[in-house]
Amino acid sequence: KPPSKSKPTQTASTATRPAAPLQHANIASIIKARQSYILQILEKIEEQKSYPLQARRRRTSGRVTLSIRVSSTGVIEKLECVQGPASLCQAAVNATKKAQPFPLLPEGTNHLAFEYQMLYKLH
Repeated sequence: KPPSKSKPTQTASTATRPAAPLQHANIASIIKARQSYILQILEKIEEQKSYPLQARRRRTSGRVTLSIRVSSTGVIEKLECVQGPASLCQAAVNATKKAQPFPLLPEGTNHLAFEYQMLYKLH
């Protein structure tokens, strides 16, 4: 009687092994795409930025911190000035709203939230 050929069996250790983690290159490319996208947004916002006349007269300067959340379609879902002089906060919010619409988000991203510190400096 010829020896029977048995199929190799999968051991429990390989059957329950977790899926392989994301490759570092894949994560790096996602991070790079998001950074590039945020840079595009910030450039558009900076193009719309203006120094409020009243703040200029009062010699008000400083940083404002914006909290921004953009939808997958490039529309602002949430925009808030979380820190800074009121007149400069309002100017920063106005510049951000005027800069819309933003490009579509990178594929596979539903929304993108980040903070931006905008500098208002008198010369």
